[in-house]
Amino acid sequence: MPPPPSYAPPPSYPPASETGTSTIYSPSSTSYTLHPSYTATATQPAHFVSEATKGRWSRARIIYGMGGVVGLVGTGLTISSMLVVAITGYPCNPNDPIHQINPNDTCNAKGAMYDPPSPTDAAPLLAYLGSSVSATGFIFSAAGLGYQHSILRDLGGDVDRGVFHGGTALGVLGFAAVGISYFFGFTDYLSPHDQGIAILASTVTGAGLCALGSLLYTIDGSRTKKAWLKLSTF
Repeated sequence: MPPPPSYAPPPSYPPASETGTSTIYSPSSTSYTLHPSYTATATQPAHFVSEATKGRWSRARIIYGMGGVVGLVGTGLTISSMLVVAITGYPCNPNDPIHQINPNDTCNAKGAMYDPPSPTDAAPLLAYLGSSVSATGFIFSAAGLGYQHSILRDLGGDVDRGVFHGGTALGVLGFAAVGISYFFGFTDYLSPHDQGIAILASTVTGAGLCALGSLLYTIDGSRTKKAWLKLSTF
């Protein structure tokens, strides 16, 4: 009898790699090649947010929120000064015939009881406080929002800063107006009546520009928050 045919043993497959790498067996050869699509990596996602970064973000939001609260206080003081002006008619015009009739009128420049407008009167004082507090709040808002943009940039997910730059420009103009108001308050280039008007106009303008800048910051802050929420889900 002829001897039974011999069969070649089937090829043995190596175990899968412990790193998650798969192998592909080619029928035309007994060699094994690595398929690149099956190579597993242990790297972190591109937008991985660490706990330290989350802490930085929380601090940035707190600073930004403080600026908003302080800015609201400044706006309230500015509105109060405008109410005082509307109620009392500050600053009074000594050249108005109504005030020149009564010699005891405190607004009669020729009277013995003449009380010229002063930067320490209620209306300009409230205006000074309102514009100064508004400017301080704007500083906190700018610092907090700029910090948020910096964090998003580090994560590769920053949003367009056009709105942020626009709000910053308005805030800088507001600071300039507040500085002009202090210039009028500490100098006597104008008459007391005109000085009071200049102080009120510059302080209200400064507070208004800071408020407009803060409004743009609010819009930009909502955009940065949405961008953060997208990144922090990883």
